[in-house]
Amino acid sequence: MVRDRRLFLAATLIDALGSGLWVPFALLFLVHGQGLGLVDAGTSLSTGAVLALVSGPATGAAMDRFGPRALLVGGNLVRVGAFCAYPFVHSSWQVVVVSAVAGFGDRLFWTCNAPMAARLAGGRDTDRVLAAQTVGRFAGAGVGAAAMAVLPTLTSPWAFHLLAYVNAASFAVAAVLIRLLPRAEARADRPAGSWRAVLGDRPFTGFCLTHLAFTLASASKFAVLPIVVRDLLHGPQWIAGTAIAVGTWSSSPPSGRSSPCWGAGAGRPGCSGPRCCSRSASRC
Repeated sequence: MVRDRRLFLAATLIDALGSGLWVPFALLFLVHGQGLGLVDAGTSLSTGAVLALVSGPATGAAMDRFGPRALLVGGNLVRVGAFCAYPFVHSSWQVVVVSAVAGFGDRLFWTCNAPMAARLAGGRDTDRVLAAQTVGRFAGAGVGAAAMAVLPTLTSPWAFHLLAYVNAASFAVAAVLIRLLPRAEARADRPAGSWRAVLGDRPFTGFCLTHLAFTLASASKFAVLPIVVRDLLHGPQWIAGTAIAVGTWSSSPPSGRSSPCWGAGAGRPGCSGPRCCSRSASRC
């Protein structure tokens, strides 16, 4: 069991390194590596991200049927394909398609992450695994952003393409590590859930919408800052990377007791989609 937790945490850290490295470089990649305009690149990435959000309910239902392990492996493999395709995009519609596919892989990860952690641990150990995982994701994202500060200024397309391929390779390694985890048996005692119960709980729905606003603000900051510093302020590249790394590490939570909402809802086995949300809404 300890080995399985370590494999899962290692896969999470690799995922965080890849995600942390790509987010600050995404606009730079499309503008300076692929020759797209800044407005076209930003609009295309945003459109792809919005389209990927639609897959959330479907990924929850798929996890209930196939289990979190299979979908975590699939999500990483989806992102391998997406990042291998990034060097070949040269128009807005291609960016929309590839970013939507990459976002779908992200949705698979976030849907299955907490249930997988719960299957590898029990009781309060689930909270400890999730807390350690959160610290690992913060640290990994900080390392990825710090890499942008120490890398020389990128000017050639092949250097940007190399970043995309390295990111694809990191997701492939994460998929292999998760594939080594044991397959969990299906559970037949899962309680029913419904979206009506979720949407009918106004405090919980309000919390979700507020969290969505914070997430969008945080992601936008990381994505926009590097290109603003380089193209609008004409500053050195290390400024954006250093600012993101320091901000990420300073805001990372201490390892310890996680929110009880994880244990009550998203941290339980077989918890996703309306079933997961309805149980979380009733207990948190």
